[in-house]
Amino acid sequence: LAQSAQDFRLQLGEPGYRGNLRELLADPRIQRAFLLLDDTLELCYDVAKLSLGRSALLDAAFERATLYRSRLKRLKEINQPGYSYWYECTSRHFTLALTPLTVADKFKEVMEQKPGSWIFTSSTLSVNDDLHHFTARLGIEQAESM
Repeated sequence: LAQSAQDFRLQLGEPGYRGNLRELLADPRIQRAFLLLDDTLELCYDVAKLSLGRSALLDAAFERATLYRSRLKRLKEINQPGYSYWYECTSRHFTLALTPLTVADKFKEVMEQKPGSWIFTSSTLSVNDDLHHFTARLGIEQAESM
């Protein structure tokens, strides 16, 4: 798995670069390296699954393999709107990221789970003493400001 991850990192090119993951995954060389990484992770998952219950370390490895497989699967769905798919690489590591373009829906959900008063304080959130831009981005329709 470490070798597959390093091979994928090398396919990304020069370190210190950040770019569009959708464009990157259109490259056949990157697709092959990504598939190899995914296949290797699946093999680790299968082997760890056979060893479940034998040791806490193997159980933890299985949990991590399960988590990473679901994350890679999510990253492969690059046509889903509302997200920015991007990557970054350093000399030894890489990051594949999925960032929502808006947090309003998720934030509303969190606020509904924890009813009560929410107080936001900052000297940098307002524009001309108005918090409308901030509250609109969070999906807060009925905000009172002081």
